[in-house]
Amino acid sequence: MKIAIVTDSTAVLKEETKNSDCLRVVTVPLIIDGVEQNDLAPAEYYEKLKHTKNFPSTAQPSIGEMANIYESLAQEGYDEVISIHISSGISGFCNTLKANIDDLSPIPVHIFDSLSTSLPMGAMVDSAVEKAKTGEDAASILDWLEKMRIAQCIYLVVDDLQHLVRTGRLSNGTALIGSLLQIKPILKFDEEGKIVLFKKVRTAKKAYKEAIDLVLEELELYKMKGWVPEIGIAHTNIEDRAADYAKILEEKTGYPVRIVDLGNVIGTHTGEKTLGFGIMRKA
Repeated sequence: MKIAIVTDSTAVLKEETKNSDCLRVVTVPLIIDGVEQNDLAPAEYYEKLKHTKNFPSTAQPSIGEMANIYESLAQEGYDEVISIHISSGISGFCNTLKANIDDLSPIPVHIFDSLSTSLPMGAMVDSAVEKAKTGEDAASILDWLEKMRIAQCIYLVVDDLQHLVRTGRLSNGTALIGSLLQIKPILKFDEEGKIVLFKKVRTAKKAYKEAIDLVLEELELYKMKGWVPEIGIAHTNIEDRAADYAKILEEKTGYPVRIVDLGNVIGTHTGEKTLGFGIMRKA
């Protein structure tokens, strides 16, 4: 059984995954002043944000593009596809695919809602690709992805909540309260894959410390259940700060901490100077 993995560009992937023959990545369009700009380096992107006439927006990949990907995989001899995508709680893409999948592919396609994005979603794709390479069947891979999805957690400390409000990913009331009280909220993905307020903390420094403590609590649960963790920090254009907190996490956990860029698409919603503290199941 030959299995292909498809994902979208919001997933943060390891280099060895990116070069895999069985993987296809569809671009989530990023539109700045009416022009699609998907290849900007993070520093260039956030500098451009300061001078744009209109706030950037994102769009769903086209159904036609997905049909072409699935068709080409069928022609290459793949038997089934597992398509892992950005949370249905912050994008309609998964639901669009599910509604149209019968007309898109000549081979079976399993649409898997990551209920997350960026670092946790990338970990799922990394693992799915690795398993597909070793010849595991679709049912086995999907079963493992379910286990990863249940275990995943990422805590987001956002510098300016108005970005999430502007793009419809968070209620205006939460941002207003945060602004008035000078609170740095900690956000997370809930069980439906929506970004929600998890905890209110005074000052960014305290919020970062609290996020680390939350990861440590999750790590204890992992140990109790015999799970092997992967820990990471995702950031939007504040790599030095991410490195500082990664070092603290490494000292406290004894595990290596991967540092990644959150990505321009997700950064459009969270804004610059966001840190995400994530823990994912590795085994």
